[in-house]
Amino acid sequence: MSAGVPSSPEGEASRPFSEPLSSRPPAVPQRTWIRALVLVGALAAIGVAGYSVKDQIPWGLRSGKDAAPAVGDATSLSAMHGRLVVRRVRSEGAADPATVLVALGRTDTVSQQELIGRADPRRLLNEIVRQAVLIAAHDHAGAITRDAMIGEEPPAGANVAEAEVAWLLTPRPIGSMLTIKPAGTKSAEPHVLKLPAADSAASPTASAYPRVLERAEVLAREELPKVFKALGVEGKPIPVKAEGGLPPGVDERLAALTFTEQFAALRAIQGALRADGESPQRLSGLIRGYAHLGVLTEFHWNPAHDVFKARALLAAQRWVAREPRSAEALRHRAYAYALAGLQRFALDDLAAAKALPTGAAPGWSPLIDAYCRYDTKTLLNTKPGPDRGLALLLAFLTVEGTWSHVLQVEVGRAMLAEYPECYRVHDGVCAAGGVSVLHEATTTPIEVYAREVPRRLQAMADLPPGIAPQLDDPANEVAAAKALIEVGRSGDRGEPSWGVLGRLMDEVRFVQVSRRAVFLAFSLGVPAGNFVKSARPLVADHPYRSLIESFGVDFARDGSRYRALLQEVKIPVVDVEVTELPFFLDMLTVADATQGQALYREAALREDTTEHDLKLFEPRVSEADKLATARYLEDVSPHSPVARAIRIEKSWAEVEGKARDWEAEDSPQVLVALGRQYIELKRWDDAQRCLKRSLTLAPDKTTYEILAHVFKIQGDWKGWQEILDQFLERGEDYGLDRATVQSEIANHLMDEGQWKDAEPYAAAAAESWSSFGMECAQRCYEGLKEWKKAELWARRNTERYPDHYWAYWYLFCKRTDQGDVDAARAFTARYIASVGQQAAGAQRIAFGCFQLMNGRKKEALAMFRDTTGDGLAAGVLFTALTADCLGDTKLRDECLERLTTDPQCTAQSKSLPIYRMYRAALAGSNTGPLDLQTVEKEISAMPEENRGNALFHVGWFLCLHGSAEKAAEYLNRCVEAKSAFFWYQFTAKDALKNPLAILGKSSS
Repeated sequence: MSAGVPSSPEGEASRPFSEPLSSRPPAVPQRTWIRALVLVGALAAIGVAGYSVKDQIPWGLRSGKDAAPAVGDATSLSAMHGRLVVRRVRSEGAADPATVLVALGRTDTVSQQELIGRADPRRLLNEIVRQAVLIAAHDHAGAITRDAMIGEEPPAGANVAEAEVAWLLTPRPIGSMLTIKPAGTKSAEPHVLKLPAADSAASPTASAYPRVLERAEVLAREELPKVFKALGVEGKPIPVKAEGGLPPGVDERLAALTFTEQFAALRAIQGALRADGESPQRLSGLIRGYAHLGVLTEFHWNPAHDVFKARALLAAQRWVAREPRSAEALRHRAYAYALAGLQRFALDDLAAAKALPTGAAPGWSPLIDAYCRYDTKTLLNTKPGPDRGLALLLAFLTVEGTWSHVLQVEVGRAMLAEYPECYRVHDGVCAAGGVSVLHEATTTPIEVYAREVPRRLQAMADLPPGIAPQLDDPANEVAAAKALIEVGRSGDRGEPSWGVLGRLMDEVRFVQVSRRAVFLAFSLGVPAGNFVKSARPLVADHPYRSLIESFGVDFARDGSRYRALLQEVKIPVVDVEVTELPFFLDMLTVADATQGQALYREAALREDTTEHDLKLFEPRVSEADKLATARYLEDVSPHSPVARAIRIEKSWAEVEGKARDWEAEDSPQVLVALGRQYIELKRWDDAQRCLKRSLTLAPDKTTYEILAHVFKIQGDWKGWQEILDQFLERGEDYGLDRATVQSEIANHLMDEGQWKDAEPYAAAAAESWSSFGMECAQRCYEGLKEWKKAELWARRNTERYPDHYWAYWYLFCKRTDQGDVDAARAFTARYIASVGQQAAGAQRIAFGCFQLMNGRKKEALAMFRDTTGDGLAAGVLFTALTADCLGDTKLRDECLERLTTDPQCTAQSKSLPIYRMYRAALAGSNTGPLDLQTVEKEISAMPEENRGNALFHVGWFLCLHGSAEKAAEYLNRCVEAKSAFFWYQFTAKDALKNPLAILGKSSS
């Protein structure tokens, strides 16, 4: 708790008055979003540690024992559905016949309660079925297609037919099905097509993907074309040829691994398929292009990546179905499986391909195998060539979301040094980096995008007329994206449409702007308003632009505006992504905890049991569910270090026999997990061996700290410090890691009374300008009696982080009787004036106490009167006592009445019997003294953490209606209490010097 930002003063204990403020833990870890949103402790309400409630955990972790739904017609039984439109469109000015276009609307869904236990809502699994409908229309019925899930809008034209497409994937006896029901006539019978069971207790969760994929491909090729014929779509299917090369430049574009080039490559391939037929070479490009685009868009705030992954999987399955004994086909399906996060099936396909007679495998084949085995070293050592970019991207994916932030940043930087336009990896580096990394990591992608995206677009030979000139001026970036979206909804016949590119541009920009704003507002703790203002045009058309606006709002001064903006961010439940977890768990909690909780449930419900989703969701899963998560992760990705680390921690007896083999694979995360397990077993040598080996691979601060703990737990403080000193000498610092360790060493030495030895560490920590580093230095110099230096760091802490430490400097001066108390008081007063009546909750109590300490009772009353939230009871009590000081007995009595009768107050009150005694003592003409013997019984019956607070308000009451001697006794006990809200202790200390001015009756 920082000096300026109180917790609930009524119910929460504070540090003892005799304890230096600097000895408390760091108040504002600068890599954590929610801790920057002070005054709110609602994270626990959503359960950031994870849910263990049955219906709130991922699909794969539920028992699925709910009853099957009642039997009805096929459409009503389906869980997911979308509107399908068949339309004839003609390009503007074109003389050729109108083109048949099939457009499929966004996926909608029934309620969450109807999904639970009845349908499998995993998004990629369902998207495979959905994409089969569009592929049938495109490849086998000759139509142009448009998909609303990737932002495509159909051009105007005459509707030939409309239908409702609905599907249900379920393990229930009623069976899975896909239905297409023509609209416009009640007599039309729906087309009902059978789907396989999605899951069952007898089969592993992951096995649903190949089962559904195989059936969906058959539907697209054999059964759905007949449905489209009935709907009036009778075009020619794309012919299959034995030979047919990729269009010029496509191979180079596929190797570029940036979204613009993948889009251009896919559009060129689709054009070749339409004009000249499908060949293995073109199918290979299609699979790789869609697989790449799926991975490269995973960081967007929408599920478009599942569309692209599903298209890659279906194209690969089509090849395998056509040539089941083709090693080439199996390797390409392995490619699609691996990049979709289904590594187990990729390894199976690679093994099957190896057993078949075949020619030379493509250069990327061993890279896919290495990726599925998390062989980062092999991937990083890939020689320069056409597959180098893929190897570096896959290397990054092997370390993303694992234990080592160092590896994630370093491997990401290695990728970006050669392929700076990979915005997916830019975002991954931002996710792992600390303050020192984020200074650059949040600006570089914005600059690269502004420079390179216009260049990439201008190099596209078929770029629509009028777009290229706009790209000459960076200010026209958004206009160019809008123009592309407009072309996509007009006469564009290519696929994917230009509208998809426009949408992708918007999504990349949104995430980049969001990352930078988060860094400024929460990691650095500086005003982000100017950045938000400059970036506003870049996100003006994005549906979640209110989130960006919120970063520019000062929460302390305009909390209502901040909350309102967050509540404007309306994420459709079917769009909720793992990417968005920090938003609705760490931010939306402040504005609307109910909405945040609901979005978390939806994300958990629709999470896929793929490596990507499980790995990134795992930190949010409850401890009780981690082992189940690990088993599902291990099932879909058998070499996953995340799964292995959890198994080591949670089911050691089952995996102990594998420990030596796993140790030999040199995964830093697994080595750390083994080290921790050996610590538990007191196998110190084994622990040191694993942890030291991990440090040679990834010098993470946490690993150094765990190794140091091996010495600490054995009482070897010298060994503990030597290991931490090694980190300071050799370890990587991507945030405030070095300052954290320096503070840790300094605080230990200070606890031992070794102030002079602590000074170099404390001073170095303070030079990071972190709040905890400056606190550490202030404590050290205070212990050394170097008052000017101690005050310097207290002052700097206040000036750099005023929203958190607005009174830190002032309270230092008051506590030590050192420093320029007048200057500190003036700074604090200016801060309070800048926040004014916009202060909320317990902060109003702190502001009011400051005013009391400075004899400003009217100003204190204004603060206390409108306190709400966790400070309500204290606010009402102190309004009563302050009104009594000012002679306003009417307000005093009204507040005491409310304090003892209002359920909101009584629910918070820890001293209710004493409040009733105040009320009785002041009733009518009975102004007799308090029964202090009864007061003492009540205080002694309280939990210890509440006694100091009660002592304060009893002392205040006695200043007004008792003896000065007794008032001083209670205020002294408050000052000396081990548990009391520190603002009460400071106020009590001042009141002992001048009780009339601080807590007594006066007119000021």
